[in-house]
Amino acid sequence: MTPEPKKENKSRIISVSLTGENLDAIKNLKRAGFAGTSEIVRAGIRFLTEEYKQGDLLRGDVEGVLITLSKERGSEEINCISHTFSDIVKTQLHTHLANRKCLQIFIIRGKGKRVRQLIENIKKNRMIDHVRFLSY
Repeated sequence: MTPEPKKENKSRIISVSLTGENLDAIKNLKRAGFAGTSEIVRAGIRFLTEEYKQGDLLRGDVEGVLITLSKERGSEEINCISHTFSDIVKTQLHTHLANRKCLQIFIIRGKGKRVRQLIENIKKNRMIDHVRFLSY
């Protein structure tokens, strides 16, 4: 067996395409204290990696709270998704916020695999700005 090559920690320059909204977010994050764009991208990758690791922990019977923040017109799409997952969505609370945003809170109870499917479906939706699942 040949040993796996060692991964280098040396930074590389890459090219990515970003929307104007993404670039504005980067500017705001720099103002908030990030040293530069590369640091923001690395922090985002670490955050997403942790999110996916948490998803891997959703096994067996799972209970938790799912919180979403979306554009107002995204609420209908969230409702369609929640109806598809009515077997695990026990309670759903919806409220309107400022700037045409909506907050939805779901009480979730079901098998980890099904909970992961729900979270992945919601995260894929472009109308949804933020998704957090807190399990207990």
